[in-house]
Amino acid sequence: MLRSAFKVKRAPKNEPYRAFIRTLPCVLWVRDPCECGGFLRVSSKRYATEACHLKSRGAGGGDEPGQLWPGCQKHHQESHTLGRKSFERKYAISLTAIAAELWEQFQAEEWPDDAA
Repeated sequence: MLRSAFKVKRAPKNEPYRAFIRTLPCVLWVRDPCECGGFLRVSSKRYATEACHLKSRGAGGGDEPGQLWPGCQKHHQESHTLGRKSFERKYAISLTAIAAELWEQFQAEEWPDDAA
C-alpha cells in the first residue's frame, strides 16, 4: 500500500460542539426544503443534520471554535461540490458568520464532555 509523503495533521474532534451542531436543523431548510431530512427531526432532541466544516478535515480543518455549521446531507455535499464561496453566493449566506454565531450559542450552554 502506498502512503503519501504529505500527511495532514488533523485537529481533534470536539464531540460536545459537534453534538450541539447536530441538534440544529439544516441552515437552508427554510429556503430549500429537501427530501433528505434537513428539516425533519430524528428524535425530540436531534435533527437529521451533519456537523459541516468551513474548512474540510482533509484540508486540515477541524472542530475549532466557530468552524462548524449544521447542514443536511444534500446541502453538505453541495457545499463540497460547489466550493464554500460558490455555495455561499448561491444561497446568499455567510457560513462563517453562521458558524461564529453558533459557537457563541454553544458557549452559552452547558454540555457534558461525553455528549455524542
